[in-house]
Amino acid sequence: MKIVPIGPNHYRDAVHLSAYAFQSPLTEETITEKMKRYETESLYGIFAENQLAAKLHIRPFSIWMYQQNVMMGGVASIATYPEHRRMGFVKALLIHALKEMKDNGQWISVLHPFSIPFYRKYGWELFSHYKKMSLNQTDLQPKARTPGYIKRFTKDAFNDHVEEIYRDYSQQMIGMFDRPTAWWRNNVLDRSIGAVYYGDDHQPLGYIIYSIGEERMVIPEFVPLNHEAREGLWNFICQHDSMVTEVDISLHAEDPLLYTLEDPEQPVTYHLYGMVRIVDAKSFLDMFPFQWKHANERLRFHLRDEYAPWNNGTFQMDPPRHNNQEKQDVIDVTLTINSLSTLLLGYMRPKELTALNLLDINEQDVSRLEHLIPHDQPNFLDFF
Repeated sequence: MKIVPIGPNHYRDAVHLSAYAFQSPLTEETITEKMKRYETESLYGIFAENQLAAKLHIRPFSIWMYQQNVMMGGVASIATYPEHRRMGFVKALLIHALKEMKDNGQWISVLHPFSIPFYRKYGWELFSHYKKMSLNQTDLQPKARTPGYIKRFTKDAFNDHVEEIYRDYSQQMIGMFDRPTAWWRNNVLDRSIGAVYYGDDHQPLGYIIYSIGEERMVIPEFVPLNHEAREGLWNFICQHDSMVTEVDISLHAEDPLLYTLEDPEQPVTYHLYGMVRIVDAKSFLDMFPFQWKHANERLRFHLRDEYAPWNNGTFQMDPPRHNNQEKQDVIDVTLTINSLSTLLLGYMRPKELTALNLLDINEQDVSRLEHLIPHDQPNFLDFF
């Protein structure tokens, strides 16, 4: 089968394939909008009898990890017409996409899966989840008044302080988008409202994104930089008690808001969100901030990757001031690209992966590997 770039002459065909596969209604306006967006993406397809049969998009993003901005390939809009399914088209497109992303300097890739088991086969792995808290009107009990204040905003009356808060917050996490202003306006705030909490010195300290309708408040982003902002934002939510009977708040998995509530016994659900894959292991490992303790340490990953052959083999990492004259203290780890991805993107720790028999490592070296891997946590908010 032949995989080719999809150019502007076939953008309309790509729109119609997505609409069929994802059962989304089309108008001429939405077709035009999607075709315009395709100009910033890389589309690849397989044609059968001169008709587009299957396709895949790579959307270029940048994400924050370990205080570094890294290019990421977002794999999306994978679709096949039913008469061409189970013929290996999607497999071929995914393998092709890995090579394209490597050549484009996109060392990691993220996707939103329709099936976790399916994408695990090709090396993508879990890397983020969030918790959703569902509250009733009677649960909206405000805390003591904080010294700061709230300012609301919309996409048309944008508050660029939200970008400042987000940037500070995202650099503490792994995997959060480097969001341009246009992404804020068109994707985050499209039909939502924002609210920024300021301290008494007028410093922006936190924000929420929310929508209200049919007596229900939905908060997909709750981002405080400190506890004062957490309480100030909570109090703002509580001021809607005369307008809503239900509130759904999505929180980072480790956010302590639930613990601070007057009645913390609330319904909470956990949701997996996004899968990640290291595309170019060598480039990724070269930039990774291992926490070296000794000059004679050495780490070797013996990596298996069925679908990106350039990742197969042994990768050796040394501290910046490595001393070749001393006896080498080597940690050897054998693992798959799935385990390497979830390990270095912060979702699973060495001890956890070892307990699941997903790392082949000497028992005495597990704690040493734990010290080498930073403890930054993943947090992925965006859908694409």
